Amino acid sequence: MGDVVTIASSSTEAMSDDELNEASRRITKSERQRARSIRLERPLRAFVVGRLLLRSTVARIAGVPPDEVGIELEPTGRPVLTDALSHYFVSIAHSGCYVVVGVAQRQIGVDVEQLRQSAPSPRLMARVCSPEELRLLEGMTDADRAAAFMTVWARKEAYGKAIGRGLDFPLRSVTVGVGESTISGGTDDWRAADVDIDPRYAAAVVAAGVDWHVRLDRVTRATL
Repeated sequence: MGDVVTIASSSTEAMSDDELNEASRRITKSERQRARSIRLERPLRAFVVGRLLLRSTVARIAGVPPDEVGIELEPTGRPVLTDALSHYFVSIAHSGCYVVVGVAQRQIGVDVEQLRQSAPSPRLMARVCSPEELRLLEGMTDADRAAAFMTVWARKEAYGKAIGRGLDFPLRSVTVGVGESTISGGTDDWRAADVDIDPRYAAAVVAAGVDWHVRLDRVTRATL
């Protein structure tokens, strides 16, 4: 079965101001400073819950207290763990009310996207999709195309995070597909997997190599 790639998800739905304030007291001083610069309510809650979710997930895997999980940001904004935990790779994503983190002992990227009702425009598909992906999407109904495109998008953003470039890579040259698992046109060997967070969302993980499998943990905020 290979290595385990752990994906943990939690929700910010119905999070009260009091709960947010209590959660904010449990993140680090520098993270609280960053949180104060986030003006919109949903991204603020996602940031705070994301830091708690990441620390609790790493702590459970590594067998250490959450306050020993040090998180720093690379210049690109990618989170990395420090000191004795630096051999773990991590990734964070959020959309709508969901926050998703990934933890693995190999390069990893995660993404989650709230599904849209309308099909993507031909111009957007041409900018994002490889020729193989375009052929696949063009043969679908509008409803199926809308969901499939968001799957492609989530996989490409997860791939970009895994290689440390975000979406700053030639999107059309990389084929992530919808049902297939291996990625072609990229660097090295990568595999993508969909993650069943919620039927209203597309979520994906991309990790280096092919000998790994996903373990999904659904985490309530009360346990963070």
